[in-house]
Parts: sequence; structure tokens; C-alpha cells
Amino acid sequence: MRAAVYGAGALGTVLGAALTRSGADVELVSRDQEHVDALNRSGARITGLREWTVPVKACTPQQMSGRYDVILLLTKQMANTAALPRLAEHLAPDGIVCALQNGIPEPELAAALGADRVAGGVVTWNAVRIGAGQARLSPPESSLHFKIGSLPGTDLRRLDPVKALLERFCPAEPVEDLLGLRWSKLLINAALSCPASILGGKCGAVLENARWRRIALYLLRECIAVGHAAGVKFEPVQGYDYPAELVKSKFMKLDSEHIRFVLDCMRENTTKIRNIKQYLRAVLFNAPSTIGNYYTSLVAHDMASGALAPQEPHDPYSFKPGESL
Repeated sequence: MRAAVYGAGALGTVLGAALTRSGADVELVSRDQEHVDALNRSGARITGLREWTVPVKACTPQQMSGRYDVILLLTKQMANTAALPRLAEHLAPDGIVCALQNGIPEPELAAALGADRVAGGVVTWNAVRIGAGQARLSPPESSLHFKIGSLPGTDLRRLDPVKALLERFCPAEPVEDLLGLRWSKLLINAALSCPASILGGKCGAVLENARWRRIALYLLRECIAVGHAAGVKFEPVQGYDYPAELVKSKFMKLDSEHIRFVLDCMRENTTKIRNIKQYLRAVLFNAPSTIGNYYTSLVAHDMASGALAPQEPHDPYSFKPGESL
């Protein structure tokens, strides 16, 4: 099987290096000539969770040749329209393009390539490009995971080569409702990731700013409302599958006291938080249920330790013997 990673940025460089290291026949495709030259000259240098230097094959889109059985698409979705002619030219007749992108790219790809030649997936791990030919893999080991799916009405067996290829790196779980999965990831990106990027890349900064908290909650409600209007059933990206109405009701209950509670918990936490987005989603979801018990336990602890011991009443109009007025 011949494969291409089209869009070898941070994620694509890590994925291409992992697949090549496993013995797969894969080419890394990037518009960045300096990056391509560094990859071909010195290999893909991966740091962080993995420490690899992997000799790889890399090229620009204009240098692609022949046909590929699987193309893993990792460009930004806004670049898909320009990439489509190249994808159509180099995809094998029975090949498949798997879009591992944010957004909802599959309908446009299916219109151009055919629904049975298109799959999609969500990447739950993160990477950062740190230089030409270099990327840092930065999530915890437990986040190394893919969720993949195909469009309604297509044969699920078409996912088999995609699953087999991706699992050379980490588990790839097929899901029945790809678009529901897409909408869930879009919800996370719109409500947390985008505001965090505007504020410098820290999700915690969204919660610390009252105005941005309101914006994040508005985006959350808007995404849920639009998704429901489109008939979408939101699928779990990570963790448990809670009904959408329950999730909505939990977030609608959040007020300034809950935000203060979450920030207090973060200040008192002594363990390094490796996945801040997942942590914040969990504590915000649980805040309406746990805030009462938390402060009750805190008061009980302080009373037991004497920090809240009853104080002798003080009469402001009395004075001790010998004390001047």
C-alpha cells in the first residue's frame, strides 16, 4: 500500500515519521520547500513524547507522482479547494482520502471525489512544529488516539486500509456517526480553542476573563443549537457519552461562583496538567454538582483544625481595666 501525508505540518510530520518508522511506504507532502529539503536531507526529527530521527521521503505538491492508495489529509480545511485537483490526480481509482482536519471537510471532498472515496477522523493528540524538519509531540501517552468514520451510505469496510495504516502509530477507533463526531470537535474548537488562541494560546485565560467566559458560553450554546437544528447527534470525542441536553444544562448553570471555584481548584492543584482543554471541560461540566460538597468539606476541615474556632465576642463599647478611652 502506497500512502501520502498531504499537509506535513506539525501533526503530519509526526504521523509521517511514525508511519515510515513502522515500515509503511509513505511520502510527506508540504508546500514549504525549506521543510521538504530538511526532511529529505536530515530526516524527521521528533522530540517530546517520542525521541526519533527518521529518514523520510518528502516532496511538494508539484513534485507528487503516481497514485496513492491512502492519502491522509492534514492541511487546513480552507486549503482543500486548491488541493482537490492534486488529490483527484494522484488518488488511486479504489483509493481513499481520509481528512484528519478540524472543521467539517467531508462534504466538499465527497462532491469532488465521490463519497465512497472519502473518510474522516479526529486527532486527539497534539504536536508543534519547532523548525524545518522538526516537530514536538506533546500530549500524554493516553491521548494518542484517532477516531475515524465514513459518510452515511458508504461501505464501512472502506475504512479498513485507513485503520490499518493509522494503527501503525496508535489506536484508530471506527465510529458510526462521523458528522456527529465532527460537530463535537467543532464545538470544542469554537468554544475553547478559538478564544484561547486570541488570548495567547491558553485555555485558562478564557476562564479568567469575565467577558471571554460569556463569549465561550455563547459559542457553546450557538454550536449546540445549530447542530440540533441540522439534526446532528453530538458524539463523544474523548471520555463519556453524555446526552447533549445534559451537557447543555450543566454549562447553562455556570455562573461567576462556579468559575471562581474552578480557578480555586486550579490554584490548589499540585499535579502538572498535561491536557488543559480536557481538564477544563471536565471541571466545568462537574462544577454545578461538586461546588457545594467542596466548600462544605473545606469548612469542616477548617473547623476541625481550629482555623474557624469560635472567637470571644468583642464589645466595641467595653474596655479593659486601665485602658484609656
